[in-house]
Amino acid sequence: MNSFKSKVPAALYATRAASFWGVSFVTMKAVLGKLDPYTLIVLRNWIVNKSKQPIIVPMFLEIF
Repeated sequence: MNSFKSKVPAALYATRAASFWGVSFVTMKAVLGKLDPYTLIVLRNWIVNKSKQPIIVPMFLEIF
């Protein structure tokens, strides 16, 4: 019984993470239909800077 109680919250967190990933994937796909990918990267980094979080640079931009 104790094993079941520990698996339920883990399953709920996994479902929440998968749902968030799915929604964000569909949203990015729709936004990329209207914006240039570089513009999207700049906007996302601007939002991160406004929230005072560290910037994550995509690996493909490190070569420039």
